[in-house]
Amino acid sequence: MTPKQKANFLVALFEITAHPNIDMDKQLCKTCALKCVNEIIDNVLNWIDLASTWGDYWYKVKAEIELL
Repeated sequence: MTPKQKANFLVALFEITAHPNIDMDKQLCKTCALKCVNEIIDNVLNWIDLASTWGDYWYKVKAEIELL
């Protein structure tokens, strides 16, 4: 999956999985997706030392979410 596809997937995931009584607008879905990606970048990649292999991918995903 390309970074752009992953960005669209993550934002859409929050849109379709929101509780029916909660209004999840696009900006809120983007914020939630960014929080998830930041968590991966800040904690997971550094903790398991995969930043050199996967870090660039997740930074690109983050940039694509910000462009949405």
